[in-house]
Amino acid sequence: MTTPHASPTSVWASDLLGASVIATQAPVAQVTGLVVTPAGDVAALQVEPRPDGTPPADQAAALLLPFDAALGYAPGEVRVVSADDVVPAFKLPTLLGHLTARRSDLLGAPVLTPDGRCLGFLWDALLDCATGALLQYRIGSAPQPSGSARSVLTGGHLCRAAQGGFTLPEPYAALVDDLINAPPDLA
Repeated sequence: MTTPHASPTSVWASDLLGASVIATQAPVAQVTGLVVTPAGDVAALQVEPRPDGTPPADQAAALLLPFDAALGYAPGEVRVVSADDVVPAFKLPTLLGHLTARRSDLLGAPVLTPDGRCLGFLWDALLDCATGALLQYRIGSAPQPSGSARSVLTGGHLCRAAQGGFTLPEPYAALVDDLINAPPDLA
């Protein structure tokens, strides 16, 4: 499976996970997760390690880089003005409820029909580098990409669901269902 390339104004979520946060040529942190709002946009990047290499004791001590604080995004790299752009989560209290343990709950999340049936799983999402808005989605038939699993690239809008997944509205849901579940000779 090949993923289409992002433009200079967009980046794939999978390319951000594990990316180095760099200030004036020196790495200051590594991206470990994406802070996704209920609307489905990325508001911040969760970063590690702490200066001594230990994880934070609680979510309020987690380190965040607000999405709009970065100078630029590229696969494997996030540029910032200084290490001061990375802040403790308690300074951004509206985002605390959206933090994850280590990785983003965005990738691998179930994608549901409006009536709650599982269509597949979110393999990747294309983010607008200026706003953090999700522009496109790669939805696959298994929780993670594999050689035999099918996927569909869609520009349809995913709605964040309360149970940790996403809902794909009609008619996108029917189209994705047809494409992922088509017999092998029609795919």
